[in-house]
Amino acid sequence: MKSDDLLVESSSLKQSEQLLSITKFGDIPITVNAHVSLNYIKRVMSSDEFWMVSDTEFVSELEAQKVIAARRITLKRDGQFIPIVMSY
Repeated sequence: MKSDDLLVESSSLKQSEQLLSITKFGDIPITVNAHVSLNYIKRVMSSDEFWMVSDTEFVSELEAQKVIAARRITLKRDGQFIPIVMSY
């Protein structure tokens, strides 16, 4: 964040939407944007079937749930490698 930015935390989606619609603070024109990295939650999905699905396909299939990226990692458990997709 730039030094003249103000970080405001909201408690609900409705409140966030209302904040994003603000264009003035009193008589001062302002710009309100969602923070690039603070507004996302990381989730982990795992399945043996994930070897056959590309990261791009994961993002495409989960676009309606607002998934914006997927990153593949591999976890070794009991001597076996398990594909895991971390999505944001």
